[in-house]
Parts: sequence; C-alpha cells; structure tokens
Amino acid sequence: MQFNRKILFCLSISTLFLQLSFAQSLNQIGEWSDPIPFGIVPVAVANLPDGRLICWSSQFRDTFRDAADGSTFTEIFDPSIGLNGMALGETVTQTNHDMFCPGINNLPDGRILSAGGTTSQKTSIYDWRTNSWSAVNDMNIPRGYQGNVTLANGSVFTVGGSWGGGAYGNRDAEIWTENSGWSLLSGIKGSDFFTNNDLLKDSQGLYRVDNHAWLWVAPDASIFHAGPSEQMNWIDLQGNGSVSSAGLRANDTYSMKGTTVMFDIGKLLKVGGSESYSSLTPAKSNSFVIDINGGFGTIPSVTSTSNNLFFSRTMHNSTVLPDGSVLVTGGLDHAEVFTDNGARLTSELYNPETNLWSTVAGMATPRTYHSVAILMPNGKVFVGGGGLCTYFSDDCQNHFNAEIYSPPYLFNSDNSLAVRPTITAPEAVNYNSLVNVTGTAGIQEFSLIRLSSATHSTNNEQRRIPVDFTSVDSNYSLSIPNENLLPPGYYMLFALNANGVPSEAEIMKIGENVTSNILPDDLLVSLNFDENSGILVNDETINNNDFVIKERTDEGQPTVANDHTWGGNGVYEKGLELDGKYHSSNSILELPYNQNIAQIQNGITVMAWVYRDGSSVVPQTGKPANVAIFAHNYPAMFTGFHNSLLKWSFATSGGFTDCYGGYAPLNQWVHLAVTYDGQTARLYSNGIEICNSPLTGTMLLRNDSNVRSNFTISGFYEHRTNLPVVPYGNKSGITDELDGRIDDFKLFKRPLSANEIKQYYNVGLSTNTPGIANCNEGLIIPEYKINNGDWIQGNRISAPLGSRVYIRAKNYNDSYFITTPQYDGPTFNSINDSNRLTAEGAYQLDTFVQKFDYYRWGNPDRGNGLVDDSNVGQFVLTTVDGCPTVINFKIGAISDNNEPPNAVANASTFTGNSPLTVNFTGSNSTDDDGIDNYSWNFGDGSVSSLINPQHTFTTIGTYNVVLSVTDTDGSIDTDNLTIDVKSENS
Repeated sequence: MQFNRKILFCLSISTLFLQLSFAQSLNQIGEWSDPIPFGIVPVAVANLPDGRLICWSSQFRDTFRDAADGSTFTEIFDPSIGLNGMALGETVTQTNHDMFCPGINNLPDGRILSAGGTTSQKTSIYDWRTNSWSAVNDMNIPRGYQGNVTLANGSVFTVGGSWGGGAYGNRDAEIWTENSGWSLLSGIKGSDFFTNNDLLKDSQGLYRVDNHAWLWVAPDASIFHAGPSEQMNWIDLQGNGSVSSAGLRANDTYSMKGTTVMFDIGKLLKVGGSESYSSLTPAKSNSFVIDINGGFGTIPSVTSTSNNLFFSRTMHNSTVLPDGSVLVTGGLDHAEVFTDNGARLTSELYNPETNLWSTVAGMATPRTYHSVAILMPNGKVFVGGGGLCTYFSDDCQNHFNAEIYSPPYLFNSDNSLAVRPTITAPEAVNYNSLVNVTGTAGIQEFSLIRLSSATHSTNNEQRRIPVDFTSVDSNYSLSIPNENLLPPGYYMLFALNANGVPSEAEIMKIGENVTSNILPDDLLVSLNFDENSGILVNDETINNNDFVIKERTDEGQPTVANDHTWGGNGVYEKGLELDGKYHSSNSILELPYNQNIAQIQNGITVMAWVYRDGSSVVPQTGKPANVAIFAHNYPAMFTGFHNSLLKWSFATSGGFTDCYGGYAPLNQWVHLAVTYDGQTARLYSNGIEICNSPLTGTMLLRNDSNVRSNFTISGFYEHRTNLPVVPYGNKSGITDELDGRIDDFKLFKRPLSANEIKQYYNVGLSTNTPGIANCNEGLIIPEYKINNGDWIQGNRISAPLGSRVYIRAKNYNDSYFITTPQYDGPTFNSINDSNRLTAEGAYQLDTFVQKFDYYRWGNPDRGNGLVDDSNVGQFVLTTVDGCPTVINFKIGAISDNNEPPNAVANASTFTGNSPLTVNFTGSNSTDDDGIDNYSWNFGDGSVSSLINPQHTFTTIGTYNVVLSVTDTDGSIDTDNLTIDVKSENS
C-alpha cells in the first residue's frame, strides 16, 4: 500500500497548490485547462506552419519496443477548435519506421524530419501540406535518443544516441541535406560529447551518456554543445568537422534529462537534470545562463540564476515564451523512468529581467518520463503525455491527454482576459531585410520564436530572437537578422504591448524559398504583373518605380497601348503577355531615369522569369528573335536573349563587355539573372552561372530628354535612324520586344551572390509551374580531352597555347546544346549538328567560329582548332529543357584535375549608419580538398584572416569587401560584397 499512500500524498499536495492558486491572481500564476483526451500517449510533438501540432507515440498507442521496424501512431492537435483545442484522432504511418525516441527537426519548408529511434537507422519526413509521411535516406549509423539541430544553411546535424542501434558508443556525427542525404563527419566523434566523470556518474555508462545532446546554432553559425555532459563544446563543420572544448558548465555536473533553451540572442538557460538517467539519483534545482555570443573557440560565461528552482526536477520540459520568460513544467524529484512518484505538478517561471524563478499554477496530471511541452501560436503552452509504459513497469501510468497552460500575461489583475494587440505581417521574409508590419498602436516589443519539436525533454529547435524595429503610429518596420540567428524555417512573430501582453502570432517563413512579396531594402524594383487591366505595372517596393506600357504604330507614331494581355499564366500567379518580334516590335515597358534607379551604377542584379513562345522564331532567319528583358540607352546596357543565347552587355567608365552563353529553349520558363559588382559581370540561367567577364568602373547611365535614357523592359528604343533596320522590319523605333510572357521582375542595387540567385530560382521551381526545368538534378556530366590524351571527367580545363581541346557530355544519350564564350558565338546541337563534331561526338574548341574584327576575338588564327586567348571562358553544355553545365577553359599548364575553391562571402547587413559593425562569414566557401587560407579585404585598409570576422566601418562611404580563399593546391577564388555606410541623418 506504500505506492497508494504516495499517490494520495501527491494528490494532497496538488490540491493544496490548486487552493493556493485560487488565492492568487491569474496574471501572476496563469491557468491550466482541463485535460484534453488523446487516442495515443503523445511522446513527441512538433509545430506545423498551419498552427496545428503533430504528435506521435510508437507502433503502439501506449507502449514501445526497443528495436523493431513498424508503423507509428500519430495524432494532429488543432488548437483552434473549441476553447483550448482538440485532438483529431490517431492515424498510422506507412514508412515502416517506428519513430519512438528519434531526433527531430523542423525543416526550412516546414516539414518535420524524424530520424532513428526504435527503427534506429531510418529517417522519415512529414509533409504538413499533404498530411503524409515519406521515407528518405537511412542514416549511416543507427541511433536513438540522439541530439539533432537544424543549421544556419538548413541542413541537419545529429550526434550520439546509443540507446538505439545495438552496441553502445561510436555514435559519431552525421549531417543531412535535401540533395545528399546523410553524410558522416569523421572528425566529430560521439565520444567527444561526454567525459570520464560523466561515465562515473551514470551507472548505465555508454548506453546513456551520449543521449539527448543539447545543440545550438551560435550567432557565428558554429554549433554549441551545452550538455548534458559537464563539459561544453564548440563544433566546427569545416572539412570533416572538429570539436573543441568550451570549458565546464561552471560548478554544474553531468545533468542528464535537464533542459536548455535559447531565450535571447546567444543566451541559453540550462535547467535541472540529474547525475544519472534513471538510477534514482536526486534531481537538481540549479539553473544557469550560458552566454555563447563570444563565438567559436571562446569560453562562454556561465552564471547561476539569482535563485534556484523551488522544486528540483529531472525529465521536465522548458518552453520559451514571447516575452523571453521560460516556463518549466513537469518532471520528477529523482531520476527514474515509468513512474509518477515524486512528480512535480507545480510549474515555475524564469524572468530574464530579474534573473529570478517564481512558482505558477500547477497541473492536474503528472508529466514525467515521456511527456512533452511546446509553445503554440496563440501564446499558450501545450503540455501532454507521460508514460508509454513497458511490460516491466507495473506502477506506470499512461497519460492519454494534454493540458493547455495560459501564462500570466494573458490575464488582467481582476482575472479577466487581457486585451491583446493584433498584427498583420507578410507570410515570408528574407534575411537582412526590413519588413513592414501593421498592428495595434503602442507595440513595445517584437520577438520571433522558431517552430520547434520536442521529445524526451529535448527541444533543440526552439529559439527566441528579439527583433529591432521602428514605428510610425500603427506601422512598424522590423529588421530581420541573418540566418545564424534565425536558421531557415517558419517562425512565430509576436508583438507585445506596454503591459507585456502578446499578440497571437503571425507565422512567417524566413530564409529559404524567398517569395515574391519579400522586399529587402536593396531592392529597387519588384514587378509581379498581377494587374488585370491598364498600362501601369505597379512596383511593389516603396520606391514607386512603376513601369508604363507604351505603344507605337509601325510608322513610329504613339498610339493607345492595347497590344498586350494581362492575366497570362505566370510562374507564381499571373504574367504579362506580349507579342513582339525583334524588328517588328510595337510595345515596350518604360521607366524614366531617376536618382533612385541610378544607384545601380556601382552594383546591380536583374532577374526575371521569361517564357518565349514558339512563335518567337523569325521566319526570315530561322532563329529565335532577340529579346531585351532590361535595357537602357542601348547598346550601353542590355540583358536578355540573343537568338537562343542568353546575353548581358553594358558599358562602364572602364570599358565594355559582352557576356553570351548557354541555351534558352522556347516554350519553357527560363530564370534569367545578371549581376555586376564593379569587377566582374556575371550571367545566370536557371540558377547556374554560365558566363563571367572581368570589367571595372561605374556603369554608364544616360540622363537627358532622349527617350533612350528611359529604363525599359521587353525591348529597347532603337539607336539607329535608318529604319527599317532589316527589310522585313517596321519603323516603330522599338525593337527586341518579347513574344511570350514575363513574371517576377526584380532589380537590386547590389550584386546578389550565386547562392541568393539559386534560391530565387528554387522558389519558382517549388511552385511546380509547368514548363520550369528542374536544374538541381540530372545535369550533364562533362568530360574533355587534350590532344591525343585520355578523356577526363571534369569542368575545369587548362591547356597550353596551341593545344587541341575536345569537350562532350559523358554517357549522355539525349540531345544537348554546346555554346562557346565568343562574341555572338555558335550554338551546336549534339545530334543535328553532328557534322560539326568529331567522330567521338565531341566539339573541338576553336572550330566553326566566325572570324571578324572585334576587340576580344580579332585573332587571325581564330577557327583553326588550336586554342588561344580567344577561347578562354565558359563553354556550356545545356539540356534541351534549359539546364546548363559549365566548362571553364583557360590557357596554361595541363589540368591536374584539382577543383579550385568556391569563395562564398556573406554579411549580417549590407547597409547602415556609421559606425557600422558587420559580421562577415566565409563558412559557406567550399573546396574538394579543403580550404587552406581565408583572406578578407574590407576596402578601408583593414584585413582579416578569420573565417567569420567582425569589422566596424567608421567612415561614411561604399566599400567593396573581397574574400579570397586558397585551397591546399594554391588555387584561389574570390567573392565580393558591397557595404554602404551612411551618415546618421541620411
């Protein structure tokens, strides 16, 4: 009867606290709902972007197996039904994966990744849009009870987990990406995450000490390991990865089944735990704030909270709230599984302003081993589960229910509900951007809390990041920080009024798959072509750079513009349809020169989705018509299509360049993008760079009363006066109009990186719009041969002057196109133009190219098949649906097959008032053999050799920041960023 007396004692204590609760105001202690029934014991839980929760147990509703294949019982909880929400009934997954005790991640697109557990090698992903689970790549190392975390680039890191997968130990780290699945990180061992002292503390040894790692993305993009080990660590993912000690967690010891949560930028709250998993050791009442803002390699400050928990606990849950406070629920007073004896019913609340704990209202149901807690968009906390009992746990109680906690901030002092502020925000936003939010006047604080997931007292996904903002009346401009603070995914945006009352959250997608309504402050023009009538194309930015459709007759007289069609099928919703053709054009979109647009002189990105109809072929030439997507004072600036080639040409104070490349098919959507950073012009097709050309100087812009000073879309104003230019043309004075559709035109005042451009392409691809080629898979693999040598797979060719060089697609049976880097160079089809290829189906460089007097290609030996400087550049092999593979050729020593590095620079911000402190990162740079050296030149006389340096610009001006990376073979690549430092009053 001893057990029953304990239960009666716990219930008496619970009743006492409930009675005390009624004596206190709800705006001091909050309020719990009645238990809400479930069909399963919810042992795992995850937020979904639609505001609901998905919960699951195992292949059973109420128990589990240590190792087995099988299905999993899941159940959706909808908080919008009724007063406190409703569980919608259990369903069974079909991936043959028992997902009890996995590592869980909230992926950038809102899907839920569940890895390992009872079926210890498998990985399954839940898609909230289709309500379905699917199997993906198995892990290399079977595991369960591991720690997972989503990284700043959207990939998944996992380590530990000896509970699952057989013999204990050796649960080394792996990383998962959408494209590559799971890859081992041989430099990061499972044994790096516990100490000998930890092993001595826990009698179950290796079986337990690598369980439930607390992993956090730090503000410098490295990974911080906070515990449960006594030793903290920094994790570097460069190369094969490495681990370095971050010191001990003050005087704290091994704290299995404790918790950590990020409640502010770089600040973690560690709470409780015990010195064993389940060996009856006492629970801890201590708590610490760990500050990891110093970054990789530093020893973080670890400070005790001003008071300890009122109730020691292990197997509890910690949940960060919109105001930065942390709610701790459930747990036990000692380390034991499958029991409610010693359950902690009273909850506690940590206040970061005072650094103090206070007790709040108590639950009705014990939430001990196998319980969960998670914040919901309504600002309330879901707490459920506990149990999932095994056959050997006679005293265990299964809790087929959940309770909802309403925190004190939802109540007035008279126990009535507080009036909550309201906000309206975009559905998706980008990093380092300003976002417009409307809402109740007087909002004092905004915070972003990442959608997260929890099981077994572990939630490495939840993080609260306060957001800087400015306001005018009910309009708020929020500064969205970078991906290190906000790993890509869905976030709850909360607004708090002067009384600390939070709004209901607006759920926002941040980072991945930038959508058409994202308006970063360096975006000068954004056109989505969603108009239904008229001649005005509205700019979505605050710059009011609206374009106007103009039309001329064949004789060049202005006329009513009606030769265009609104409502055509676009990539996102609608697109603008035009029907011009080269020298038979009549319509054009124009914007007069203005000082806002003139900001492109020092840096530019232009991009658009373009669909050229099959009727674009000019009968008299048999080739597709040229199309200007964006032009100014032609030929001073042109981006668009030259026959089937893509083209980017413009003049600067330092010269002129023509970038031709690739193959743009008709009757297909093509994502065209171009950039210039003051040093290099770059041309992209479907997210892939296909041409680059060196050039310096500022872009030459025309500002006078001539119509050619206008900026134009879908054509340009003819600079030649003897019209028609060709016998079959007209005399409108407009040429190179589009015959097809255009959507999502954007003009930036800075050069976007290759990764950013790829991201915009991937957004369009994700719409599943017909006619968009998936250029992320199935690309051509190139190979080359120099003279009579062997065929070598690769896309970097260096050959001596006068060599014979051959290129082709490797083991590719379908038709493809070959283009050269020469001015207006030829395009060969691998099947139809086989007479231009060798007997081996290869193209010999410097054959069948025109000879003419042009500054870059005036070599009299051009066309003799012996390579010279006129052949240097990018040769492109393109599939028939428009997916390019680039071969880079240069004159030099014969290639040794070393792949040069790829420098990728990024910054926390690109503009701001002086003094401007910027966090730079080169950690996304890559090389096949590893990067040996990083070199930053900040453009103000300062340099750095750190991977992720911080630099403060103290003088007003525009700075060209250059990152140079050198690989172990001495090859160098560079990337550039432009930083604009303004005066405080600008």
